Amino acid sequence: MKGKKTSFQFRTAVGLLLCLMGVICLFYGLRLCGTFQKNPAASVFLSGEYPDKVQVAEILEKESRAELPTDVCFYWEGGISVLQSQKYGTQREAMVCGLLGDASLYDRRVQGFSKEDREGCIIDEKTSYALFGSREAVGSEILLNGKTYIVRDTILWKQPAILIRPTDSKSLYTRAFVRPQQGETKKGAGEAFLLRNGLTGISAQSMELSKDWIPGKWSDFSFWSEKWKELSESFQMYLILPKTPEEAEKIVKTVQTGAAFLGTLLLCLLGRSVIIKGTKTNEGGLSSGVPCKKNFRKRGNKKL
Repeated sequence: MKGKKTSFQFRTAVGLLLCLMGVICLFYGLRLCGTFQKNPAASVFLSGEYPDKVQVAEILEKESRAELPTDVCFYWEGGISVLQSQKYGTQREAMVCGLLGDASLYDRRVQGFSKEDREGCIIDEKTSYALFGSREAVGSEILLNGKTYIVRDTILWKQPAILIRPTDSKSLYTRAFVRPQQGETKKGAGEAFLLRNGLTGISAQSMELSKDWIPGKWSDFSFWSEKWKELSESFQMYLILPKTPEEAEKIVKTVQTGAAFLGTLLLCLLGRSVIIKGTKTNEGGLSSGVPCKKNFRKRGNKKL
């Protein structure tokens, strides 16, 4: 009896501990959800003949002077290069990224980086620490491919990177970020941008549900299957294409959030199962350990 009672208490404690761990996972998942912020721009991956700096400048001017002005940012990838601090004699490799237009469309955390700033740059915090021994390096100088840049800001990116405003007229831009107009979907904004500027490419977006997901009839099952297929194909394309640091971080957070909620479900179910099993074992032990009156009477009659 005592051993069974101890086993019941142990199982109950283990079950409650598992449930508690599930609750912790739940709060962790909710905390991650609170950090999600919607990216304001449509991602457009260009193909065919990439525009150079002159063409990009013409498109930016055209978009800004339209009846409904559209904020646009073009992206140029400069590959991996060595960044140097001549003052401290340090260096670090980083991805070089060039932007023309509204830099906040590339990453909402990029603020105060003027469109005309040809001398400034933005780096990640780890690169800042490697070069200057501090994550606060605003005003410090970086040597990149023979040119000196002044750090305007540092951002907590997961990968080493530097943002600059390219000056080479031969640079080709492989991607654009477009802010949708009010009531416009990201995919629609990207496709319209390509069409009106004579560019070719793909408007690939992360999964988003917009007003065009509301069917004329809720019983129209073909509508739902077509929409889901369209969304799934767009998302698959989005996953295989290159990502900005912010987009990569969002995918990681999405996976972590899903794992946290799945962990919550599994741990709580397991904890419940352990508690129920312990309760049944305890009840079985009690019923088998206490003889009933009927057995007492039979034994008594037999003895007499």
